[in-house]
Amino acid sequence: MWLNRILNLWITIFTVIILLTSNNMYGQTCCDSLSVFTICEEPPLPSITLIQLEEILNNSIDVKNERINNGDIIKIIFIINCKGESFKYKTVQPIDSTLKDQLIQIIHSNIKWTPGLQAHRKVDSWQTLSIIIENGKFRILNDKELKKKRK
Repeated sequence: MWLNRILNLWITIFTVIILLTSNNMYGQTCCDSLSVFTICEEPPLPSITLIQLEEILNNSIDVKNERINNGDIIKIIFIINCKGESFKYKTVQPIDSTLKDQLIQIIHSNIKWTPGLQAHRKVDSWQTLSIIIENGKFRILNDKELKKKRK
């Protein structure tokens, strides 16, 4: 009987140790804790085109029902790690939390990423999507269009 108690105690202790040491095992994390690149020699590539993502966004969210104005730009920033996993989604400017959650969920669930490369090595990198509201629809801006809008 006391042998069963000792055995159960050891099993419990062993289980707690395993759980404490593996708490990040299933979570998405950076591969390199020292740096996340903002610019890579070869940037991360999405599994679908940005036009396809626009279509998904416009078919999933009715902008007319949201508190957002024509011409507003929503910037969504996130990390793509060396495994191509995206996480730590943030918006730069304040938007309705429901809309923010919908946008992030749609982007996260519909795009798989090929990680960025730096010196022929897969790296963690920041990615930004700039989405403008035009004529009641979402449109993703490329870098040139974004610079033009800022002027």
